[in-house]
Amino acid sequence: MKAAALVLCTACASALHKPPPIESIAAAPRTGADQLLAEADAAWARRAEAGRAAAAEELYLQAARADPRRPESFAGAIRAKAFQLGREKDGGVRLRLAESAVAIGQLCEENAPAAALCDYWLAAALGLQARERSATAKDGLPRMTDLLRRANRSRVFRRRANQADEFFHPFRRWIFQPHFVEIQCHTNASFSVTAVDCWGYSKKEGEEAREGSPECKVLSAERQALNSISGLSTRNSGLVC
Repeated sequence: MKAAALVLCTACASALHKPPPIESIAAAPRTGADQLLAEADAAWARRAEAGRAAAAEELYLQAARADPRRPESFAGAIRAKAFQLGREKDGGVRLRLAESAVAIGQLCEENAPAAALCDYWLAAALGLQARERSATAKDGLPRMTDLLRRANRSRVFRRRANQADEFFHPFRRWIFQPHFVEIQCHTNASFSVTAVDCWGYSKKEGEEAREGSPECKVLSAERQALNSISGLSTRNSGLVC
């Protein structure tokens, strides 16, 4: 019994921890948030050049420290970390980038709690962390899905996320695709119906799907909206949770 409990403890880990203060992860801003954001965006535009993504991250963090109410500063820092992580070969460095991205996402939530950008990029950071440290997936992926659904309720954010702009598209599918099943199943769990109920996957002969029912229409709309904002296929898959 003790051995089994030990296995369970080592197999799972909390996805969230108390984040450090912004002053401990960002240098003191040398100018105002607007100027720092402009410089960060300029560095990001040259991210393919050596060191520019890291420079953009630092400038975004300075902007966040200069004005913590600006969610785009935290979002830009996480985006820059995601870009660096995607090019990094060292597993330890990738994990540190992912974990620090989660901490920045939490700071974003603390300072701009109603901002859809914070919800979206904390979700992305949790997805990155789950890729690098699978033990955080059990705790992190339901949180990730809930954050995506919350972000999706912002019409302005949803319109922006669905545009083919570079703020989202280079990262969405790469971050969220590995967690496709978990995202779908966690979404299904919040409804009284399932994909099997609605679309008849794996149903026994004689059973009927309820695709036209109000409940199934709501589930279908929710899943398609969530898939769209995360860059996944909007097709209803035949997975069984």
